[in-house]
Amino acid sequence: MTAASLHEASIDAQMQALLEAAVDGIISIDEYGIVQTINRAAEQLFGYPAAELVGRNVSHLMPSPYREEHDAYLNRYLRTGERRIIGIGREVLGQRRDGSTFPMELSVAEARVGEKRIFMGIVRDISQRRKAEEEIQASHRDLAKAVAELRSKNEEVRAMTQQLWQAAKLASVGELAASIAHELNNPLATISLRLESILRKTRPLPMIRGDEPPLHDRPEDIPAIVAHLLTCRQIGSYCYSVDEDAMRAMVNYDWPGNVRELANVLERAQILAENNTITLDDLPETLHLPHAAMHARRPAAVSVADPLNLSELERRTVRMALDQEKGNKAQAAKRLGTSRSTLYRLIKKHGLEPP
Repeated sequence: MTAASLHEASIDAQMQALLEAAVDGIISIDEYGIVQTINRAAEQLFGYPAAELVGRNVSHLMPSPYREEHDAYLNRYLRTGERRIIGIGREVLGQRRDGSTFPMELSVAEARVGEKRIFMGIVRDISQRRKAEEEIQASHRDLAKAVAELRSKNEEVRAMTQQLWQAAKLASVGELAASIAHELNNPLATISLRLESILRKTRPLPMIRGDEPPLHDRPEDIPAIVAHLLTCRQIGSYCYSVDEDAMRAMVNYDWPGNVRELANVLERAQILAENNTITLDDLPETLHLPHAAMHARRPAAVSVADPLNLSELERRTVRMALDQEKGNKAQAAKRLGTSRSTLYRLIKKHGLEPP
């Protein structure tokens, strides 16, 4: 062997050793979506040995509907060159060999080897992070419940104190003092111990807002929320709009949770949308309810403007946040879930500076 070939073989061996030592899963595919390499961490993550996965389509590692849509994503990029996923870290679902699914972070990068294109995907299991978030939410719900109980007990203590004050007119000072100590200390001690127990279980992570009702209880807010999410989560330099049928479907859908589910639907729709307009076809089939069925689920359905003016909804959302925080821009940005620099840009864009 020549010195050049020995050097090249040494570099290949070093690269293979680095891939095998990586703690994150690393998978490479060609421009047709066929798996070329998979490191040991990815084997353990998905439950496939490399020999079984190499040569198969990478969509085997995805649940439906992403499995059926993956090749269309790849073909669109190869045809247009528009980067909508590549170079952007996302949270997606992976599917193991046994059929179970799990949340993971996915980062995709593109490279060329000679005349061939390859795509490198780095995956990380975030199941524990999601579990921790759910535990934090449960702890906050318990804390809110305990605070409500404390307020109720305070009312009971206030009423009890009034009764004892009236009884003081008929009792001696010593007997009254003993009665007050007995009646007040017991409920307050119980409440104090319960609050301390809950607070010890609450981890010092960022606070999660719990004062907003679920989406299915406030459908009138959905158009403004959609406008805000499309402004804050644009892919690349694209500015998206939503047609009337798609907006009506989102307004009338019986959302199981809060804003996170709506944000995930919009992110998926932005990838599928043609001509930067989100239509009903870009939404999951679960939102494709017949018009009559949608009204049957929610008799007082919210009307949708024709055509929908996302810029006006965005302006109203920013104006409302500023009004609620009495002009405090830092608090308004926090309420909107965006940075202060983004808020300043929106204020300037819509002419919302005070005279």
